[in-house]
Amino acid sequence: MRNFFLLITLLPFYAIADFITAIDDYDNQKYESAYHQFVEMAKLGETRSQFNLGVMFFNGEFVKKDINKAYAWLKVATSSNIATDQEKQVFERITKKVTNQKQADEAFSQIINFSNEALITNLYPELLEQGKNPDYLAIPTKVVTPKYPRKAVRKRTQGWVKLRLDVDKKGYPRNVLLLESEPENLFDKESLNAIIQWRFKPTLNEKNEPIATKNLLYTMQFLLGGTKKALINKLSFKKAIEGHNQNNPNSTYQLALWSKNKLLHSEAFNTNELFLKSAIRGHTQAQFEVGQSLIFGKGCKVNKLKGLAWLNRAASNGELDAKELLANVLMSNNDIGSQQQAIEYYKSIKDTNSLTKINYAKLLINSSHKEISNPEKALNIIENIPYNLFRDRITLDEVKASAYFKLGKLRKAISFQEDALSHANHYAADTTDAEETLRKYKAEESST
Repeated sequence: MRNFFLLITLLPFYAIADFITAIDDYDNQKYESAYHQFVEMAKLGETRSQFNLGVMFFNGEFVKKDINKAYAWLKVATSSNIATDQEKQVFERITKKVTNQKQADEAFSQIINFSNEALITNLYPELLEQGKNPDYLAIPTKVVTPKYPRKAVRKRTQGWVKLRLDVDKKGYPRNVLLLESEPENLFDKESLNAIIQWRFKPTLNEKNEPIATKNLLYTMQFLLGGTKKALINKLSFKKAIEGHNQNNPNSTYQLALWSKNKLLHSEAFNTNELFLKSAIRGHTQAQFEVGQSLIFGKGCKVNKLKGLAWLNRAASNGELDAKELLANVLMSNNDIGSQQQAIEYYKSIKDTNSLTKINYAKLLINSSHKEISNPEKALNIIENIPYNLFRDRITLDEVKASAYFKLGKLRKAISFQEDALSHANHYAADTTDAEETLRKYKAEESST
C-alpha cells in the first residue's frame, strides 16, 4: 500500500493531457517511465511533478527509498505560492520523518534552482507599455472590404477574425494563417478572400529600405452599421475582476483574453501583464501566450530563450498550441536533436495548421540529416493542404519546386517555380527571391 498518493487534481483535465500520461504509467506500475517524465517536467518548475517525485522517493518506487530527496522535492514543490493546503500537509508529515536535517537540507540545496519562483524570476519578460509596441502589428495601406455573410446580416451577428501573416518588401501579404475567429467559421472565408487583395506597410531596416517581415498580426472586425461594438457585459466583468483580485489564475486569464480581443470597456489593462500573472500561477494557456509574446515580441522585447522555456512549460501540460509553436521554432534549427524534437511535437498534434505543415515539408526537403530528409513525403504533405485553408499559391508552388529539385527532377522543379513566379507577378508581390531561385534551377538543368 502506498504511504502517500500522487497529486492529480490541481488543474482541470484540459490542461494536463501529458501529465495524465505520466500518471497512467504510475498507476500501471510503469514507475521508470513515470519517474523520467516527472523529472523532465520538474526541471521546468512544474510543481505537480516535483510533488510526485517527492512521493516516489518516499515510497521507493523505481528509485531507492530516500527520505532526504523526498523532503527536498516536496519542499521545492510547496515553496511555490500556488501550493495547496493539501500539499503542505503532506510535506509537514514527511518533514517529521526526517532523521538528519543537515542531509535533507543539502538535498534541497541541490535542486533549489528548479523551484517555480527561482525559474520564473529568470523568465520574466521585459514588458512594454500597452500600445507602445506596434512593430508586430500589420498596418494596412490598401483595404478591400470583405463581403458580410448573408447569414450574419440576417441574424445581426458581429464578430472578428484574427490573422497572422508575413509581409514582403512590396507590402503583399504572404502565408496568411487564421488564428482565431468569433463566431467560429462565420467570417473566415470572406476574410481570407479579402486579405489577399490588401496591401500592408512594409517594415524598414536601419537604412530605411523595405524588408520582408514574418509573423505580423491583424484583426479584421465585422461590424454592422447602426450597431455598437460587442463588449463584455458588466456582470461578467465584475466577476472576473473579483476572481482576479483573489489571485484566481482563470479569472486573470479571462481578463487578459478579453483585453487582447478588445472586448473591455476600459483600455486600462496591460494584456501581457495579465497573461504573465496568470502564467506564473500555473495557467497553461497563459503560459503559451507569454511564450508566444516573447518569441514574436508582442508587448515585450523579443527573447526566444525565455519564450521557449514558457512554451515548454505549457507543452508539458498538453497545450497543443505550445507544441505546435515549439515545432515551428525547432524546425528552423540545423541540429538533428532540434529537428527530431520538432517532428515528435508535430506527430503528437492531431490537426496541425497549414503553415505548420508547410514548415514540416520544408524541413523534410532542406534537412542535411539523412534520417530526416524525405522530399517525397514533403510533396504528399503539401498536396493534402486544401486551398480553402491556405491561399498562398506562391508558397505552395515554391515548396513543390524545391522538393522536385531535391529529387533531381529539374523540369518539374522549374515548372512549379515558374508557376510561383507567375502568381507573384499577378498579385504584384515581391519576386526577388522567386526569380533568383528560378535562375538557380535553370542553371542546374543547363549543367546536366
